[in-house]
Amino acid sequence: MVLAAFATSACSLALDWNGLTRDSGPCLGESGPAMVQIGSYCIDATEVTGADYQLFIDTAPDPKAQIVECALNTAFEPTDWPIMPDKANHPVTFVDWCDAFAYCAWAGKALCGRLEGGPVPHEDKDNPEVSQWYRACTRNGTREYPYGDVEEPVCNAGTVGMNETAPVDGHPECVGGYEGIFDLVGNVAEWDDTCSPTLSTELDDPCLTRGDDFDMMGSASCRESFGVARLTAAPYIGFRCCSLLR
Repeated sequence: MVLAAFATSACSLALDWNGLTRDSGPCLGESGPAMVQIGSYCIDATEVTGADYQLFIDTAPDPKAQIVECALNTAFEPTDWPIMPDKANHPVTFVDWCDAFAYCAWAGKALCGRLEGGPVPHEDKDNPEVSQWYRACTRNGTREYPYGDVEEPVCNAGTVGMNETAPVDGHPECVGGYEGIFDLVGNVAEWDDTCSPTLSTELDDPCLTRGDDFDMMGSASCRESFGVARLTAAPYIGFRCCSLLR
């Protein structure tokens, strides 16, 4: 009920701001968080929650149907599954890159990548003309933080990090680079479709996480990113999805 009220409120904000929309109308996608349209694409307003991810698991997805890069991923359930009821509205964690990629595809969306869809070349990770995630966080390259150019203690990150996840509606001032998008920095770092695969071993197959997490150690800026092995599942990594227009 809290999440539904939050989504309705955020949708109203987005509809009133520069024509951005936050319902599913123009955006591809049938499940998961509501979306904000940014020009030619859309991005989830919040990180995917445990409750969102449960709906995916309930369909009994087949790991054998994954892309070749995820052939070593044998299950989609996070390592801390089943989710605790009090964490249903927190971002899902302990999901690897392949879990996130599969969820977004199931939801009719895609893991955030290039503006026109597909993976981002590593050298363009901080190029707002290429990366969906970075364009959204920096308001098309004009901000260091989602909310502006000066760090403020409004996100679950940096010096005010809680050292644990918070509900996706728990930091309503952690908003931007566009109105209606929350926690692009903080709460959890987010898997991005920016990888440098070699397919030789799991450890030689890094993909980027974007933004900061809750641990009080990062920069809490939109430039924060780390290369992590594709099959890493950690308590500080989650994700959100993007989509193109209908």
